[in-house]
Amino acid sequence: ILAGLIKPNHGTLNVQGPTGFVFQNPDHQ
Repeated sequence: ILAGLIKPNHGTLNVQGPTGFVFQNPDHQ
């Protein structure tokens, strides 16, 4: 996930990164 945030070329991955992180951590919702 962090790799996608570091690479600006992957704009789509940047959006899916934090989204997937939220689903994996229901406590953060």
